[in-house]
Amino acid sequence: MFYAQRAFHHADYCWDGGVTTEGGRILSCSLITYNGICGRFGPSFDRLTPLPEPHWRWFTRHANYPFGGVVFEVEGTPDTVVHLRTRTANLDFTIARLIADRHIAQPVGGRYSHAKLEVSFDGDDFRNWRRAELETRSESIGAWRGAVYTAELGIPTVRIQLTDWTPVRLGGSVAIPLPPPQWRLPASRPRALRVVLSAIASDLAGLTATIGYTASLSGREHARADQPFQVVGHADEEIVGVEELEIDLPEALIPPEGAVLNVTHCSGEATLLIGRVWLEEIPFGALEVELCPTWVSRDEPFAVELLCRAEQCGVAAELPSGIRLLDPLPDTLAVGRSRYRLVAETPLAPAVFRFVSATDVAEAVIEQVCTTTPEPFPMRVGMDNVVFPPSLPERTLTVFKYLTDHRIGDHYSIRGKPPLAVLRQWIEGLRAYGIHYSIEHDNDPKNVRDLDRELNLADDPLFTAGYRLTECDGPIFGYDQKPEISNPLVDCLPSGQRTMRTAYEAFEAYWRALKNLKSDVFGPDIPVWGHVSTISHYVCYRADLPVCVTQLNKSHNTLVMSEARGGLRAAGRPLWATYIAEGAHVNPENDRHLRMWGLSLNLSYVMGASFADDEQHLLRTWHENLYGPRDRDLTIRIETTQAFNRYVKTHPRRGELIVRQAVLIGRYACDVADGLCDPDGSPVRVWRNFGGESDDWAPDEPEYGFCCLDKLFPGVWLQSLEQSPEAVRRWYSGSPFGETELTSIDAPLDVLQTYDLLLVLGWNTMDEAQYDKLKCYVANGGRLFMAVPHATCNESRTFLSAGLEPMHLVRDGDFSDLFGVRVDGPGAPFRAIDIVDAEANPATWAGVPLDTSTHFRRVPVGPEHAKARLANVTLHGAQPLARDCDTGRPILTRNRLGVGEAYLLTTWAYPGNAWLRGFVTEVVAGLAERLPGEVVLDDLTGDVYYTQRVESATGLTRIHLLNTDWTEDANKKPCRLRLGDRWIPVTVREGTITEVVRFGNLACLLDDSTLFLDAINAETDGWTLTVHGHGVGRLSVIRLDDDRSAWREIAVDCGSTGIVTFNIPGV
Repeated sequence: MFYAQRAFHHADYCWDGGVTTEGGRILSCSLITYNGICGRFGPSFDRLTPLPEPHWRWFTRHANYPFGGVVFEVEGTPDTVVHLRTRTANLDFTIARLIADRHIAQPVGGRYSHAKLEVSFDGDDFRNWRRAELETRSESIGAWRGAVYTAELGIPTVRIQLTDWTPVRLGGSVAIPLPPPQWRLPASRPRALRVVLSAIASDLAGLTATIGYTASLSGREHARADQPFQVVGHADEEIVGVEELEIDLPEALIPPEGAVLNVTHCSGEATLLIGRVWLEEIPFGALEVELCPTWVSRDEPFAVELLCRAEQCGVAAELPSGIRLLDPLPDTLAVGRSRYRLVAETPLAPAVFRFVSATDVAEAVIEQVCTTTPEPFPMRVGMDNVVFPPSLPERTLTVFKYLTDHRIGDHYSIRGKPPLAVLRQWIEGLRAYGIHYSIEHDNDPKNVRDLDRELNLADDPLFTAGYRLTECDGPIFGYDQKPEISNPLVDCLPSGQRTMRTAYEAFEAYWRALKNLKSDVFGPDIPVWGHVSTISHYVCYRADLPVCVTQLNKSHNTLVMSEARGGLRAAGRPLWATYIAEGAHVNPENDRHLRMWGLSLNLSYVMGASFADDEQHLLRTWHENLYGPRDRDLTIRIETTQAFNRYVKTHPRRGELIVRQAVLIGRYACDVADGLCDPDGSPVRVWRNFGGESDDWAPDEPEYGFCCLDKLFPGVWLQSLEQSPEAVRRWYSGSPFGETELTSIDAPLDVLQTYDLLLVLGWNTMDEAQYDKLKCYVANGGRLFMAVPHATCNESRTFLSAGLEPMHLVRDGDFSDLFGVRVDGPGAPFRAIDIVDAEANPATWAGVPLDTSTHFRRVPVGPEHAKARLANVTLHGAQPLARDCDTGRPILTRNRLGVGEAYLLTTWAYPGNAWLRGFVTEVVAGLAERLPGEVVLDDLTGDVYYTQRVESATGLTRIHLLNTDWTEDANKKPCRLRLGDRWIPVTVREGTITEVVRFGNLACLLDDSTLFLDAINAETDGWTLTVHGHGVGRLSVIRLDDDRSAWREIAVDCGSTGIVTFNIPGV
């Protein structure tokens, strides 16, 4: 089976192609297609469309490529070579290689492109657990895990989303061959084999169905149960969700040689489809602690769940000191499950407690009682319920329980338009489990109003995220045209001539209209948040939205998150959130997808978000493959979220974020990283629906200035602009020059003054007040870089196509009191650049012609810009840093004002001019590199993102480092970190958060998630460290005042309380 990455984000890739062989022949070739990602009320069965001989070619007009592939049958030997040819890329392999590897994937494009060609055996779900992986998993958890795959059931299968499923109709049965159990749990306790059928249903008469089934072993019925199935998804993306049918077989029933389990479909008209069978070894005592959290926070109640398989008498709890039972235990426990609340009042690590009856004992262990002081806005981790619609509201209540009991998260977004009664039921359930919640945009605001009156939502401390407007910036790029989103747009569009100002003001009015459309119904006490997937957070804050939720995976995540935080700072808001949009990320979902998803979580934490929500996939998925919680994809996702939620709750972010440079979003400037490719293929236009349609509105020199960020955000992806797909890094960049925020040029002066360097690269309309503010910024010690056109007063784009004339410069071009120059008008094109000040840029640039230099020739991707012209300037105190080699006229100047510096690109062209872009990119990097700072990263790869936080009260500096290279599992990036005057080596591994904590001349490195370094204190003989954690972890220390010292690893035993204080000698 051949499968190509769909063209999502890749309009320039084409998978039209064909297949040939060497040493064999093609017997048949068929296209796989299905209706989108789902079928109404049931799965979409794949359709096979035979392709004709002799060339076995396929074209896009034959196939729905976003959700399909090609199946071909090959006759040959293991040495037979198969050639797959597409217009974008080719894939060659031997049959022997495919047999050995099972799945072959070949990336297409650059290292950070997610596009790829894939080939596997038809019907083999290579993305799910393999037996070798299950064996490894069995060793790690100490309990056996096995599997029986569809091909082993011996029944004809049907293909659904490229995977085979075994249909079992009413009255039919399937024989499941159980392999000999490989028991790993101690034989001293009863144990059993849990057989889990991962299944879906088809032929539903409505939104739900119930299938009854029986399980028989050796001719005797062992179990009988009913399993409900329901449609999941929303709108036209509905499909029956995967459910897991559980059958427990005690050890005594299973002979050593294995057995055959017969499962019969005994009731219900829908067809049962079995995708795979998972085997789990479980404890099977008469009394078991079935659910117990692995960690808890001090003074916060938690629950344990007891399972009684036989009535238990004389039940008592044996608890360690510091653990208190809140609910009384009855003397007798009936058969079934019962739930009891406890609270930990003192730090413990571990906390071991037992429930004892007259005949049995059940033990549970909590690894850590966390006692770290939480942040002012602790990070909430959660998901939305788009895959759990209100057709079976009771099922959603079980999700709340699952989130809480398994410590997966503590936030839930309600989607799916539940009726008032269901919405009330869900909110009461969320409150009962202590889960923070928000209500999404598709809910009726009248229901919110009524519930506020009934349940007092506005004063509920768990109602933290209010009512959310989702993807409302979609109309900028033509993505989201639902009536509820697009109707208010019409009223906000400007009449008459459209300018950058009218477009900006219309966009702000549009956000305000959307907000008021809801808040006018339920009143001002319910906060309205906005989901933003573009560089427009500050505009949303201007529209009186209290909080923005950054929607990830629709554009360059690092860039958009940097603007999210910059907009937050400019607007003076206290918190922001991220929302990981799974459908827009990468298909098919695989390990690279999982790594990117985990990276989005970690990046949200280190960049300071207060919420990190997962869209749609956490407990079910239907975007690409039908999976349930025990399938590999979701198991890894659940465990990753559990570990992340524990990390953020036990590792509070302390100190003030230090950001040294910012890119100023000019007045009326439009986003250039606007999410999804245009689905209708129309030309990209600045401000899309809010702007004009003429060629003046095509992205031009102002917008292409953002390409000069390529050194601050290596490989930055700007979807609105033409870029080489091989050169960009989807969706992340490192921060080799430290963090860079994007913020509005209209931010208050005290906000701008927090940055050491401000860069203006794109569109800007200037006035006297803005000019005076920038002059104050420089005089107070800031560094400012901009170009002559950034001082234009123009609001219309028409001058861009007229050689930037008339320019209408503020103050008629007299910038002598800021930049030390007066601009007299346009000059002539220039040929080469000579660097005057070697400190400003590498001296090797001197005298390099624009037409031939690697750095200064016209960039080959993008619009054909005219050669950049100089601006005729008269110097009034400015120092030339670069000049035209032929005339000696300045190209880049520096003027010292007060205790700051103002840099001016004295060209009659924006930095985004194709002839200037390479030069300006290096200038931007040079200015960032020269900034003073106590923390500097030396990372040649550009993959390491780092943040710096300073605790003024304690003197601690905390540096978090992330490896953003998602292309390879657990890859390592060796780099150097300068702390003060000392360079120290640091290796940053993919998938982990590495923390370096500095206190004076001591640095500590932690990449062990079990430890949190709470405090460092100076002593006469060295330092005292206080560490929170559990078990034995490891950290490394190094002295910064001794160049001969190296990292020294220390084993840290957190003891019985999970808090340990120890001394590091100074010698």
